[in-house]
Amino acid sequence: VHRDLKPANIMRLRDGTVKICDFGIARLGADMGFTSRLTGTGIAMGTPHYMSPEQIGGGDIDHRSDLYSLGCVLYELATGAPPFDLDDSWAVLVGHRDTVPSPPRALRSELPDYFDRLVVDLLAKVPDQRPRDASDLRRRITTGRTLGGGPHVPPPIPADPTDGLGHTVPLPEPGATPAWARAVTGGPRP
Repeated sequence: VHRDLKPANIMRLRDGTVKICDFGIARLGADMGFTSRLTGTGIAMGTPHYMSPEQIGGGDIDHRSDLYSLGCVLYELATGAPPFDLDDSWAVLVGHRDTVPSPPRALRSELPDYFDRLVVDLLAKVPDQRPRDASDLRRRITTGRTLGGGPHVPPPIPADPTDGLGHTVPLPEPGATPAWARAVTGGPRP
């Protein structure tokens, strides 16, 4: 878990490869005991404009915290400013913890719908509401790019949908769009 993902720690090489650097406060999964919350001195670490709500609140931190930070980076790349671009660091932290950011398309209407939904999902306050992992994120991007971001036609609902880990996902009520389909089709949100 990197714990300080921000634009300055993401480098694009000449060949187009993207590398994450500066693992100064990163922790391996096996090391994520006490340090998953705070440093040994009891101070939360990270960069305020890119910290997840759980980092700010001293909660348990896992890979989904980095996904939140990536959502902040993508938001900034798309709009020109981080989701909570305030002068006061405390206000930035409170924004991450308590405020739902404006969707990127509210600032840049030409952004593809799938990208807007993806960033909003990455910026979910609750880790369980974010993409499961980087593979899930990649799948959502690939699907969104394939659909082209234009008018969306919901995909057929499989008879036995799974969550990608082999677990069966319950079918939605008749007429409702399941969460996994909303994520890639732009269908109605709860």
